[in-house]
Amino acid sequence: KKIVLPNGIKCILYQRKEIHSIFVDVRVKTGSFDETRSTADIAHLIEHIVFNGTTDFPDWESLDRFRNNYSGNSNAYTSKRYTVYHGRFPSKYPKEAIHYFSELALQPLLKQSALDKERTIVLDEMKRDQDEIDHHIYRNIIENRFDNVENSHVREVIGFEDSIQSFTEADLKEYYNNQYTPENIDVFVVGNFKLKEMESYLTEFFYKRIR
Repeated sequence: KKIVLPNGIKCILYQRKEIHSIFVDVRVKTGSFDETRSTADIAHLIEHIVFNGTTDFPDWESLDRFRNNYSGNSNAYTSKRYTVYHGRFPSKYPKEAIHYFSELALQPLLKQSALDKERTIVLDEMKRDQDEIDHHIYRNIIENRFDNVENSHVREVIGFEDSIQSFTEADLKEYYNNQYTPENIDVFVVGNFKLKEMESYLTEFFYKRIR
């Protein structure tokens, strides 16, 4: 079933009564295609930083503790077109699952301290990727396909060291406010849940708390 919340967030609900879990996928329509040369990697960096604290869970420890208390798991990735937060909770905790993923997508604190921490991690990730032969093969193919090396198709999602080093807390919040808008967010829920109950949780956490 597809529902559209009053603020415009679209939700796709797929019931599977035969399983014992709920899978949630929050897809934000923003990625490296929305960046410029100077803002390269900002979408990916935000994806990292949201796990460092939200409105209800102000640090990564409390966010992790909440998820682990309900045997949930989560992960995230950024592509050229999307930033996606996804994971699974046992089916007896539907409200907790929706609460958790709404915090990641809609309530991140985006603090300078988290930026400083994740900037180092992302730069290490970049260096690690550059050690892989597959990375160099991919770069050779891409750079020979396009005449304009500044084309957004040529840039990697992870961006450039100089752009990553330049970001401030204000930059993150400006990009987040421009891109993480209701019309850019789709929520997919698959699993063993009651339809009306799930609709009420989505309304509570993805609409009423952020109007």
